[in-house]
Amino acid sequence: KIVLDSLKESGEWENTIVIFTSDHGYHLGDHFLWGKVTLFD
Repeated sequence: KIVLDSLKESGEWENTIVIFTSDHGYHLGDHFLWGKVTLFD
């Protein structure tokens, strides 16, 4: 929230793209995959 508020206050909000990502971990057998070897999902 602090970062987004700072962007708005500085006027840079309109010129900014914010991207949220995460690492969802191993497939653990889903789709017959057992490791981090694909970009599935």
